[in-house]
Amino acid sequence: MSDIIEGKGKFIFGEEIEVEGDFTLNGDVEGVWNKNNSLTGSFDETFFERTLRNDLPFFPWDFEGETIQGKKILGKGMALTKQGENFTEAGVSVNWGFNINEIAIGDYQECEFFEYWIPNFIIGFDEMTQVGERYERNKTSFPITFNQETILVELWGINNLTTQRQEIRQQNEDLFTVKIILRKESGLLSIDEANDVIDLMLDLCSVAYGGRVTWGTCVGYSNATEVIRRIRSVSFAPLNPNRQLIMINHRGYLSQFIQVCLPSYSQLPETSRDALKKLMEGIQLSASKLIFPIPFIVLGSAVEEFAGFELAENQSHYIERAERRRISPSFRLFLEENVFPLIDENDIGDFDEGGIKQKLSGLLARNLRSRITNLLEQFEVTYNAEWIRDFVRKRNEAAHGNYDFSSADYYIWSRTAGLLEQVIFKKLQYQGPYYDWSTSPPEWRNPTN
Repeated sequence: MSDIIEGKGKFIFGEEIEVEGDFTLNGDVEGVWNKNNSLTGSFDETFFERTLRNDLPFFPWDFEGETIQGKKILGKGMALTKQGENFTEAGVSVNWGFNINEIAIGDYQECEFFEYWIPNFIIGFDEMTQVGERYERNKTSFPITFNQETILVELWGINNLTTQRQEIRQQNEDLFTVKIILRKESGLLSIDEANDVIDLMLDLCSVAYGGRVTWGTCVGYSNATEVIRRIRSVSFAPLNPNRQLIMINHRGYLSQFIQVCLPSYSQLPETSRDALKKLMEGIQLSASKLIFPIPFIVLGSAVEEFAGFELAENQSHYIERAERRRISPSFRLFLEENVFPLIDENDIGDFDEGGIKQKLSGLLARNLRSRITNLLEQFEVTYNAEWIRDFVRKRNEAAHGNYDFSSADYYIWSRTAGLLEQVIFKKLQYQGPYYDWSTSPPEWRNPTN
């Protein structure tokens, strides 16, 4: 369904350029917004000099305006992608086109409910509803607690998800498949609260799904009228993720996972949530391109960063930071007496204060095997030490340029990734059923049985 939005507004680049004109935007709520849906501006020749048009900056532009219906419209971080001129009897009209990461239409105010449209999210549902003359299992609903208030959540299958899953996967094009509705049990919901809730929920959906799940369009309603619409062009979930951890195509599992994990996940500091997401995305990235040795390098880097965040200093280094600072002057003296005379004078600049600090930290850092095992032990994950040795050996060979492929490499990588996925479950305080990818084929395990 096409939804062309028109009006007048200002195209702004910092404090240098501000041009007023007409605009046209494809703001289709039911279609995934991508690089083909751009904001177009049209201006009269008299607005600015020709020399300016020939030397316009590329990024970032902002936009503020008003639709024909009187709604505010704001755009941030726009990139200028098109320029053109139309010659008419009235004179010259200049046209610009912009790609936009996100645009908002309407007023930022509290609403009765918000709809979030999710592309490429292929899941099952818990409840039956009547569709025409037949019933479909196309809805999931449950309450969650956020900031000591009850939020009612509904997930709906759209665009024939419940009847044409295979066709959607085969077409391999971005398509909205799930609509998530958020409303408070009592009272109105602000867009900031709704965004916080949906971000937490979709982080957990990403863990379960095996790929980053994001929303493309948000619409807020009050009194059965659209109040605000936000549209984004971002990276969407893959239609065929490689490493799903929860049986999301069957009723009950996804909703249970969200309800169990959201209370603990929402209480984590933002830095801790970011570290957890980086580890999960590192596993998913290494799983998306199983061209060895790349998975060893990607997963090795992801677990090193996560271990550096989660582990205490004496578990990631042989001595703690305070002690490293104490011995830093003597370390510098050692370098000046024994190393500097042996290296090129131009290279001594690499050993400034920051360089020496980095080199001393690296020298006294525990090796990757030690950090992985300390991480697993901290989260009480049972592991086979030989699996970790095999993984670290392969990762080191890949990093140092002497890697040789073997038929066991997938299993070596996947077993360690499976242990790290258990770390993620522990961090989320999840003890329910999951796919264990340390085996081939992966086994569905239910610890509660």
